[in-house]
Amino acid sequence: MKIFGHRGASSIYPENTLIAFEECVRLGVDGIELDVNLSKDNQLIVIHDETLDRTTTGKGLIKDMTLAEIKKYKVIDSKTNQLYSIPTLREVFELFKDNNLLINIELKNNIINYQFLEELTIQLIREFNFESRVIISSFSAESLFKCNKLASDLSYGYLYGKKFKTTLELLKENNIKAIHPSIKHLTNELIELYKSNGFLIRPYTVNELPVLKTLKDLKIDSAITDCPQLVRLIN
Repeated sequence: MKIFGHRGASSIYPENTLIAFEECVRLGVDGIELDVNLSKDNQLIVIHDETLDRTTTGKGLIKDMTLAEIKKYKVIDSKTNQLYSIPTLREVFELFKDNNLLINIELKNNIINYQFLEELTIQLIREFNFESRVIISSFSAESLFKCNKLASDLSYGYLYGKKFKTTLELLKENNIKAIHPSIKHLTNELIELYKSNGFLIRPYTVNELPVLKTLKDLKIDSAITDCPQLVRLIN
C-alpha cells in the first residue's frame, strides 16, 4: 500500500509548505498530496483554502491577488510561530524533479470555478515530464472530465466526502480509474463495490496506525495521511 503525505507531512510542519514536502522525501514515503488554487495572474498556488485567512499572515481570496501580492505573506507554524513561503506548483515540481515521489494534485475548483486551472496544471506537468508521477484529483467530477479530454494519458482520482456526486458509470466513461473517499465514509461494502468495478481506492485522511494496517490488509492501493511518519510502523 502506498502512503501519501496529506498536504505534506502536515502533522510535523505547516500544511502545503516546501518543508512539509521535503519531510515526506526524508521519511521515504511514496508521495505527497497537495492543493492548487489559481491567482489573479494565473499562477498555480499551493494552498488548501480559497483564501489566505486560515493558514497565512494575509487575508483575502487567492483569485483576487497576483503571485507577487501573495508572496508578501507567509504560512504560519502555529506551534513555533515560524514563517514559511507560500509555494507555487512550479516550486514544488522544481523541488521534486530529482526524486521519484508521486504527486497527487487536488484541483480546488469545486467552490470557485477557476478558468484555465486544468489547462495550466496539465501544461506544467508536461513541461516537467511528470506524466507518470502525477495524479490529478478533485471533488468536481466535471473538472476531471475536462482534464481527461485535455490529457487522457494522465491519472485521475475522484474525491468525495459524505456525498458521491457522480456515478461509477460516468467515472468509467471518462477514464477516472481511482476513487479517493473520506475514510469516515468508507465501508467494507463500498470497498468491495469499487474493487469489483475496477477502481483503485485511495482514502483520506487516515491518521490512525490500526486503520492504516487494516487498509493494507484489505489491499487498498494507497492511503493519504497527515502522519506519513507512520509508514515505518505499518510493515
